[in-house]
Amino acid sequence: MWFAPIFNQTAYIPKKTFIPMKNYTPKSYTMKNLLIIKLLVFGLILGFTSTQAQQKKPPVKKGQKRQMPAIGKVYGVVKDASTGKPVEFATVALVNMRTKKIVTGAIANDKGKFSISEVKLGMYQLKVNYIGYKVKTLGPIKLFPKKYRGDGIEQNMGEVSIASSTEKLGTVTVTAERETMEIKADRKVFNVEKNITSTGGTSLDALQNVPSVDVDQDGNVSLRGSANVTVFIDGKPSGLTGSGRQAALEQIPASSIKKIEVITNPSAKYDPDGMSGIINIVLKKNVLRGMNGFVNLNVGTNDKYSGSLRLGLRTGAVNAYVNYSGNLFNRFMNSTNVRETYNDARDTTTFLNQVGDGDMQFHSNLLKAGIDINLNEKNTLTFSGLYSIRGFGRDMITDQVNEQQVNGGNRTFLSRSLLNNELGSDGNNMDFNAGYKRYFNNPDKVLALDIRHSRSSSLFSSDLALAPRNEDGTPTGGNSALTINETDNKFNITTAQLDFELPVNKSVKLEMGLKTTIRNIFNGYSVLNDATGTGNYIPDLTQNNDFRYDEQVHAAYGIYNHELTKKLSFQVGLRVEQTMSDAVVENTDQSYKNEFLNMFPSGFVSYKISKQGTFTANYSRRINRPRTRALNPFIIRIDANNQFQGNPALLPEFINSYELSYTHTHKGITLNMTTYFRDIRGNIQRILLEDNVNNIITRSYDNLESGRNYGIEGAFNMRATKWWNFTLSGNFYKTEIDGSNLENELNNEAFSYQTKLLSNFKFSSKFNAQVTGRYRAPIVLAQGEMEEVYSIDAAINYKVLKGKGTLGLRVSDIFNTRRYGFLTNGTDFMQVGNFKPETRIAFLSFSYRFGKMSMDARKMRELRKKRRKRKKRRGNNVPNVDGIN
Repeated sequence: MWFAPIFNQTAYIPKKTFIPMKNYTPKSYTMKNLLIIKLLVFGLILGFTSTQAQQKKPPVKKGQKRQMPAIGKVYGVVKDASTGKPVEFATVALVNMRTKKIVTGAIANDKGKFSISEVKLGMYQLKVNYIGYKVKTLGPIKLFPKKYRGDGIEQNMGEVSIASSTEKLGTVTVTAERETMEIKADRKVFNVEKNITSTGGTSLDALQNVPSVDVDQDGNVSLRGSANVTVFIDGKPSGLTGSGRQAALEQIPASSIKKIEVITNPSAKYDPDGMSGIINIVLKKNVLRGMNGFVNLNVGTNDKYSGSLRLGLRTGAVNAYVNYSGNLFNRFMNSTNVRETYNDARDTTTFLNQVGDGDMQFHSNLLKAGIDINLNEKNTLTFSGLYSIRGFGRDMITDQVNEQQVNGGNRTFLSRSLLNNELGSDGNNMDFNAGYKRYFNNPDKVLALDIRHSRSSSLFSSDLALAPRNEDGTPTGGNSALTINETDNKFNITTAQLDFELPVNKSVKLEMGLKTTIRNIFNGYSVLNDATGTGNYIPDLTQNNDFRYDEQVHAAYGIYNHELTKKLSFQVGLRVEQTMSDAVVENTDQSYKNEFLNMFPSGFVSYKISKQGTFTANYSRRINRPRTRALNPFIIRIDANNQFQGNPALLPEFINSYELSYTHTHKGITLNMTTYFRDIRGNIQRILLEDNVNNIITRSYDNLESGRNYGIEGAFNMRATKWWNFTLSGNFYKTEIDGSNLENELNNEAFSYQTKLLSNFKFSSKFNAQVTGRYRAPIVLAQGEMEEVYSIDAAINYKVLKGKGTLGLRVSDIFNTRRYGFLTNGTDFMQVGNFKPETRIAFLSFSYRFGKMSMDARKMRELRKKRRKRKKRRGNNVPNVDGIN
């Protein structure tokens, strides 16, 4: 039996935060929805009242209660103070100066005109408000006949000019008041756009600050201790993450990210790939009406530069945008590696000591453009395209010494060499997307079609020069052995998805859909050797190879949602996938074909024990398909003592994932506690195979018998004061690995934990700061463990240029403690390694926002259209959505 959370549960949102309504259709709203809109519209201006003014009122007879006739009228036009253009759909309210309450109001039309009729005579103030503008107050308005010292029963306010407010825009658009963490029914949402400790960095830096997410020295992303995680961009798989996830994520600047969603137990609607779930990176989009833009520039110590530019144009029917980002990073690094290899037959031990220093450079340029077209209130088209180019280079010099010990005696010198390894990679990526959405009278009834094609290519080269040295490190005078490795990678991914949401009644909803994914991947590998160092390179035909991998996945899913009571609801779903794959090693004519049908059930149950607390339980079955690099069987020589070889016989691993969680939200506090258990069959693990005769270690992958991962995860967000809020998170878990099916019986288990603290300080409306600390304890591997990692980052921001600009300074890894180490044990070897990249970096940043600062009025226009239709259908004596007759 499966258990699940409420499908439409929302997290705690502070009262000051404005959340734009998505996919709003005028004909679809019930009376309850109209009441909600009423509260939203007038909630924006409620409370903006001033002191009571005392004026002489018309005389009344003694003993009779004064009753003012509703014969007054107030009208005018709202205009932008800077441009003089009308402000569409501004909210106008009349506030009684005696009671300080809103008595009536109106919404300006598309020409900025407003008119409030049938107003009781009295003393009023006029409040004019619109998102992105300062509140304008006019008055007192003496709505009396002139003979009673009034200004008349009709008041023409003329042109009411309102000024734009960047401060207000920051609150509404950038959700400055929104909490750092939100707990939704099926995911945790981390609003990282105000996370200034990743300023100047990439999406990898932003991911470092997300609870339960970890990024290692190679840019590998893991969730709850598992690297088997699927990364989406804007809810969809992208070619950016199809060919080298690290290089892809380094192309996305942190300044372009709005939020990061973590879905640890996705429903049947989502692809079941990834053992630990889905990380969805949501990029910023244009939500401002008119022409607007944003520019961000960053410079870091030791030649690090990055920048981004966003331009957007939104009208009533069209939203067009262009985004560009580029970066150039230089970093230095050093590493040590010590290996002992045992040969029992000869009673000898061989020692390898490697010490390396190097420099790395990464550069990228990314351009994305798109357009959303609202054909009418029920039909929307979306088109977008992305093009990126990237390059990577690394120059590493390693001094390596080989020694030997026989029969437990003293170590004797064998050889010494200097290895110069120059790596280089260049590539490009293209994404194309077309989407269509159809809305119906019921807002929960939606039909969506999405077609996406991604293609990427890259050329990776490695130049190895092995120069012999004497024992004291001086050159021997001999020639260097030279090797050139080249890998040509090409990825083509096409997806087509159709989703349909159908509400049966108020408590039952159905979801169904189809999806097809086609992947075509090519790896070409070639090796040139020059043993004499004279420049006469000879192809090594024993290593040259081409590898092709083709895969098709056809899926269908169905989900049943039922809200039994206001407190109890459940969801059950089933996804069926037919997978066909074909892997071919061309020079050996080896072919590995797989075809299988799999079912992936999911289930959620949610029980709301109070307004603040909710229990949820869920289950899903998942799959982790091996990556093409793990399947490719030809050998890649890293250096003379290390190489990599994939396993074409590698099979997917299947995971049964269970969760039970509790969420509590109350007065600025959000608490989430989750206990989870994952049972893994056919556990894919990275293994090391030793050749103790030639002193070579081969890295590969294999399917182990099983694995288990279970633990407790907690996240606590609190707004302690008006100027300080923090998020504290932790994950304590145990990993068990059962490799009894292999010859060496790779069994291992251990407890581990990680914790993060994100603390925000708002000293004034212009000045804020942030400090982030993180610690990850050692984690277990099939043949050893990864050592602990910890660091502290800090940043400050200051608003300039009347709030339109922001200056920032951040320092990552202040105490320079972030280093990565590992310990690996095999049957006949032991290896200890450390890698220390440049992590203490200071970034100075500047960002500037320009253009028209007003929110999209499309939804307000639809609101007015709905109101007119209701009045026409029911007569004029019906309250409007804003409470005005």
